Amino acid sequence: MLESETYDSEIRNEFSTADSKRVIDSFVSFCSDVGIGGLINFTGGDPLLRVDIYELIAYARSFGIKVGMFGNPFQVNDDVAERLKKIWC
Repeated sequence: MLESETYDSEIRNEFSTADSKRVIDSFVSFCSDVGIGGLINFTGGDPLLRVDIYELIAYARSFGIKVGMFGNPFQVNDDVAERLKKIWC
């Protein structure tokens, strides 16, 4: 089996929480510099598999950035939906 078939490379090379926040900071700075609002879409496979996804969404929202999510909805249940609602709205 090839490494790409097991997703090992993606897991090893995934951005850390700190790296992800630096990307968000850079995006917020860019949006401010050019005078536009911003939108970040978290995607994947399933972004809800990231243990820090709620933290990253809340971080982006704290700057007024709109946030979307695309991926596999398999992980969404009532608890997840309620948690997302609290940080999204």
